[in-house]
Amino acid sequence: MKKYLVGFMALLLAISFSAFTILNKEKANTTGTYYWYPIENNQVDGPRLNTTKVDKLTAMGNLTNCQDLTSTLCIAGSDDASLGFGDPVPSSQGDNYVNKTN
Repeated sequence: MKKYLVGFMALLLAISFSAFTILNKEKANTTGTYYWYPIENNQVDGPRLNTTKVDKLTAMGNLTNCQDLTSTLCIAGSDDASLGFGDPVPSSQGDNYVNKTN
């Protein structure tokens, strides 16, 4: 019986270690990336804030004068890199608007 004990312990350890594997999952990106534009009076009010598509948090880091605007919408993200001054606000895609807070 002693000669089987080492084999039995090895089998038990192998089953134990294979039953509890650690999965390394990366966190999915929950926000889209866009070209961001300052908005005033429901139209683009300046040049693009970024040269490549970035997420909302990064775009907010480029924002300096949101409190000076009169509209409630501060910046809006768009997939279109060629919007210019006076163009209408890009349509809402759920995560592409940053509103002014008081």
